[in-house]
Amino acid sequence: MSSLVDRLDCRNALSEHEITFMMGFETEVIFLSSVSPVTPVHEYSWSETSAMLAGRPETLAVREIADALEAAGIVLEMYHAEGAPGQYEFVTGALPPLEACDALVCTREIILNVCSKHGSKATMTPRLFKKTGEPGLSPRDAIRVDWSVEWA
Repeated sequence: MSSLVDRLDCRNALSEHEITFMMGFETEVIFLSSVSPVTPVHEYSWSETSAMLAGRPETLAVREIADALEAAGIVLEMYHAEGAPGQYEFVTGALPPLEACDALVCTREIILNVCSKHGSKATMTPRLFKKTGEPGLSPRDAIRVDWSVEWA
């Protein structure tokens, strides 16, 4: 029970001093053209422009994901190809923690559905390939302090 009291005390202290926590996520996903055998949509690496050639199904999917996130009211700070074959990263903007988690669930659903629409599978499975980076989820946090001084 004491942890709940500690949380409440913490919340009250933060509120009293106008301190807010914000967070966003870096969602990494691998697009696959086949799951049996496991085949990535491309063999390019981190931020390589060849991973987003015009007209390719994965490029269309990535752009549609970006548009769908924006339409859902989720700030997308950037997206790019990542280190593993077929891997992309989507970086969403900072929100209060609960809203950020809601945005994360929505982001993942958008990614899965748009990939399916474009004929690929999206996976966030760790260590899909032995010699490359793995998909992950990196929270990005920030503390915002609104300093206001009232002068008498």
